[in-house]
Amino acid sequence: RMLHCWGRRFCFVLQELFRKEDIDPSRLDMFPLIPATRAHLEAYRHMDVALDPFPYAGTTTTCEALYMGVPVITLASPVEQNVHAHNVGATLLTSIGHPELVAKTADDYVQKAAALASDSARLRKLRYSLRGDMMSSPLGQADQFVEDLERMYFEMWGAKGGKRMKATVASETGKTSTSKTKKGPKQKT
Repeated sequence: RMLHCWGRRFCFVLQELFRKEDIDPSRLDMFPLIPATRAHLEAYRHMDVALDPFPYAGTTTTCEALYMGVPVITLASPVEQNVHAHNVGATLLTSIGHPELVAKTADDYVQKAAALASDSARLRKLRYSLRGDMMSSPLGQADQFVEDLERMYFEMWGAKGGKRMKATVASETGKTSTSKTKKGPKQKT
């Protein structure tokens, strides 16, 4: 029901598109661009289900919706295509433990969205669990993400013949000391 609408002309065009599909535009809530972050995030309380766009899936808006407790239905690209921009929503939803919100076909997308929108008990449960699901998933574990990313960088560096370097660490007294890094592959001698 809620659509972001940038300007009156764009709102009118959207209303006409829905009218052509026999959907009364009065059933739609049109919101202008909301530049303030807090107000923007508060607008999610007006949504029941977010529909991930296709063929270019959302990223920031998908994460915002999930963090604010709004379930997102997304459409994964066919396996033979495997298009990254198309599969971001599928990756995010699978990462937080909700692969059931990933549709495989356009008909499945519509069916999943309609079924979820009409299931108030399931919507309520998801609204209360999504933020926790997201924060306990790899998406919400920033420290672990950075540690894993550093490890992968060291592995790539080592695979290309890079040598372990000593890190310079400043102590609380302002003196510097040198130590071997804890992470990274062992170098062949």
